[in-house]
Amino acid sequence: VADHFLARAFEAWVHARDIGTALDLPVPPPPAPHLWQLVRFGVRILGPALGPGAPPVALTVSGEGGETEWILGSGDDPVRAQLVLDPVDFCLLIGGRRDPGQVPRGMSGDASAAENVLTRAASLSWL
Repeated sequence: VADHFLARAFEAWVHARDIGTALDLPVPPPPAPHLWQLVRFGVRILGPALGPGAPPVALTVSGEGGETEWILGSGDDPVRAQLVLDPVDFCLLIGGRRDPGQVPRGMSGDASAAENVLTRAASLSWL
């Protein structure tokens, strides 16, 4: 049930941003503790979407309120890429408001493995 509430909060923020953009009004991101709940929710749904055979990528989300790293993809192989994203950009990517090519990021290692994470994250948008 908690994830349903998070999904609704995610949608409310993303749609408020859409309205703000249309009216040329700034809409701030959620407070850091709430934003990080959305980040963790996004990572929880991204992991299974990648599947167990995806090349392992270390995803670091770093910004206001902290920094956290997750290993996504196959747990049987060594990490093939490092990907660093801002929490707001990560949420907007998952929310369908950023194209993978538009997301500022730090990236090293296997570019195709990292791009797979970004592309799959963008495909999760239900908002």
